[in-house]
Order: sequence, then structure tokens, then C-alpha cells
Amino acid sequence: MSDSVFNLLSKAQEDYLEAIYSIFVEKGYVQNKDIAEKLNVARASVTGALKQLSSKGLINYKARGEIILTCEGLTLAKRIEGKHILFFRFFSEVLGTEPELADRTACKMEHIMDDSIYEKFQAFMHKIETCSEFADIINKKLDNN
Repeated sequence: MSDSVFNLLSKAQEDYLEAIYSIFVEKGYVQNKDIAEKLNVARASVTGALKQLSSKGLINYKARGEIILTCEGLTLAKRIEGKHILFFRFFSEVLGTEPELADRTACKMEHIMDDSIYEKFQAFMHKIETCSEFADIINKKLDNN
């Protein structure tokens, strides 16, 4: 995977990749209308975004046809979704934030966090999950705030 392609994606393009992946996992196929419904956008907007993603080699797309992630597109979509899930879990499970707010915040964070910081954040979450003593320390600090 080319990090330069990932770094050149807009927030909207990342959202489209994530939506395509999510729909595919749920339904087994992806069509333009599915993306429009999931992202609550017009089909014409979806068509424009799909052409951009296709030109970057992230999807295979033909008008009125099924949308298929390329290997690179799949890798990027999984990476974006992984970030979203990790942030959502942190906000909802560790901080106790209501799910809707946790989801909205995770969606914002997945687009802005630098990969080097994200990797450290992943390690931090792993420590919380696997070390009850570490989790107790974090919980005590959160309770005092």
C-alpha cells in the first residue's frame, strides 16, 4: 500500500471507502444507491466520488454496476474502519461517552490522527485491555476528574 495515496485522500473519500467496505461486509455487494443511503448524500455526489476513487486505483467501478474495492482500497478501508472502532471503543468503554457522541467523535478522529500517534494509542488500548492493574490506574484517574 502506498502511504502517499492514503495521505492524499480527503475526509470525504475516506468516508466513502469506509462506507463501501461496511456495506460490502453487511450485504456482500455494493451499489451506488447503498452508498447514497448510508452517507445520506445524493446519488450524483456518490458517482463523482466513485470516479475519483476509481482514478486513484482504490475501487473498480462502472456506471450502474457493482462497486468493488481493489486490494489497496480494501487495505485502506480496513485501516480507516480500524481507527474508527478503536476510537469508538475508547470513548464509549473507557470514558463512558454515550454511543452516538462516541461514534461522531470517532469519525472525526479517524481522519486527523497521525499514524505514529495512532500506533501508540493502539498500544495504550491494548495495555488497558490486557492489564487489569493498568486499567485500575486509568479508572482511578478518570474518577478523580
